[in-house]
Amino acid sequence: MPKGLIKQSGVVLSDTVRLLLFVFLSLFLTSYSWGLPDCPSDPEAYWDNCHGAYNFDNGRYVGEWKDNKHHGQGAYTWANGEKYVGEWRQDKPHGQGTYTWADGNKYIGAYKNGDKNGQGTYIVGYDHVFEGRPLKYGDRFVGEFVEGWPKGEGIYYHADGRIEEGYWERYELVRAEKNHINKAEVATYSNLLKCPSDPESYWDNCFGTFTFDNGDQYVGGFKKDKPNGQGTYTWADGGKYVGVWRDGGKLEGTQTWASGNKYVGKYKNGKAHGQGTYTWANGNKYIGEYKVGERHGKGTYIVGYDHVFEGRTLKHGDRFVGEFANGFPKGDGIYYHADGRVEEGYWERLNLVRAKETTQNNYGSTIESNFPECPKNLLFQYKRSSLHKCWTKSMRTNWGASKGRYTGEWLNGLKHGQGTFISVDGKSEKGLWEKDRLDKTNSEYSTIATANSPGLPGVIPFLEETGEVISGILLDQQVAVVVSLNYTLRSLTRSQLSFAEALGLKTEGLLAKKNAERLAAGDLTGKDDLGKVVTSSLQVQEKINQKMSEGMTLDNNSKAKFSEGIPHYVLGIAGMVETTRHAKYVVESVKEENGLTTLIKLGTLIYVAAKVPSMLSLFSRSTITIRKFMNSNDMDTRKLNEASEAMGD
Repeated sequence: MPKGLIKQSGVVLSDTVRLLLFVFLSLFLTSYSWGLPDCPSDPEAYWDNCHGAYNFDNGRYVGEWKDNKHHGQGAYTWANGEKYVGEWRQDKPHGQGTYTWADGNKYIGAYKNGDKNGQGTYIVGYDHVFEGRPLKYGDRFVGEFVEGWPKGEGIYYHADGRIEEGYWERYELVRAEKNHINKAEVATYSNLLKCPSDPESYWDNCFGTFTFDNGDQYVGGFKKDKPNGQGTYTWADGGKYVGVWRDGGKLEGTQTWASGNKYVGKYKNGKAHGQGTYTWANGNKYIGEYKVGERHGKGTYIVGYDHVFEGRTLKHGDRFVGEFANGFPKGDGIYYHADGRVEEGYWERLNLVRAKETTQNNYGSTIESNFPECPKNLLFQYKRSSLHKCWTKSMRTNWGASKGRYTGEWLNGLKHGQGTFISVDGKSEKGLWEKDRLDKTNSEYSTIATANSPGLPGVIPFLEETGEVISGILLDQQVAVVVSLNYTLRSLTRSQLSFAEALGLKTEGLLAKKNAERLAAGDLTGKDDLGKVVTSSLQVQEKINQKMSEGMTLDNNSKAKFSEGIPHYVLGIAGMVETTRHAKYVVESVKEENGLTTLIKLGTLIYVAAKVPSMLSLFSRSTITIRKFMNSNDMDTRKLNEASEAMGD
């Protein structure tokens, strides 16, 4: 095959793989990255919606693929030593990423169609001259980029402390910001003469120490008898400000209070103004814009400890991202709970005044709607006569050929607008509906595995031998649930294998490897076999959690091995959530339409419906433990957040 950036040719994925991809993609429709299955081992195969590594003539790519192209999260390392890690779209860097050159230069920020575009930071890795401008090791530019170059508002931080702020084109400061800090203001003490010993004399362009009557002290530069340039002010109570001064006022620096609170950022007229970060001693933190000493503008507030504020329970790890006014949230924003829940809408203080109306379909993806929720009767059921310009969530439909569940919008009692319909035979149709008909030019289809699908080796023979065959759709549904659980366990055991190896748990690693191999072979399909591997997986995970709780520190190789397990873990959590939903839905439907006697015959199905929720409980705790462990080892937890989002559903 041609060795270029684009892989060519391939084969079609199996129905079972298509099923798994659809379930997972649906669960995380709103996420920025996917935990995908491994790409085929055959490099000549068609790589689509998978994760894999490929060696090219000029380097190596490791990451996500779509339609034989780099697409999603990935890393490309060139033969000359350069490397890009981040988001891709159709073989080009697109989204957030980091590009490191072999000479040490680095760019961290937004990309668009292969070019640096948007907000970013460029860090100089060695001394050199570019377009007539001397660039020194440690210099950095933070600002806007267009088509690969600085263009727009930005700040150039020199390694020697100087700062240039304003409007840039390439590396030329076209229009300087009036409030930027000049070289004289950050001059080192050694460049200034010592101020006169008489504190009553006139101090100008000198360095000195002045102690006030109340015990406060200032050490630094003076100009026209006022603090100016680099200086440190220490209050009698132990508070301190270290930074740049202008005309006697703080301009930019770090202030620490005796209480332990800390502010790092800009000032105007002695008050926080512009970008800044305030960290409280209790762990709370605000990062964002200030105006005249108050949080005002766009910002992020991070909760540092469990407490109650104005009747609202705040948990460690919660964060609010949105608009602030006069010190408190006011305007559009999103509250991200530590347990994965999300609240979005218009806020006043910490009260969600008007929620953004969304509905979640049976796979957990979000459908935005401008309509309100459809009204319900006294039994909390939707009324078909009232299905007009509104939306429903997982509503059961029992008329005509529309037996199943529908999440989406309605008009005059007909499915109309964005929606997802899952029929009782497991077929899913998602997209834009018009008068009960799906617009096939703008939709997605998926059929849950049935008895006629490839499924897993040995599934149908096992059910026949044990007398659990129920004709038609019931067998199809039971097979689908078994297939779903098998893939769930396969992903989780593969993640456990990586975790165990990274943590040095040899026994658990061997057990996880054995389970993974048996699952891949398709010989774990009945209640007893499934029960054994479920019990084994829970025991392995408990050991892994216990080891992580001991607080061990990983070396770089162990970190890499541990991180290899995260995509499989996320995929397993997603599968677990989906298996639970599907099993419960099928049990409910069979009981209602075929009676309890028929339901009892579906032994494997009942086992799955009863067992998987208990697994969710353990893995919910595991996700929290893994996040804490990764944070303590300075590892990237963004992909792990997808597991929390799935749990939150």
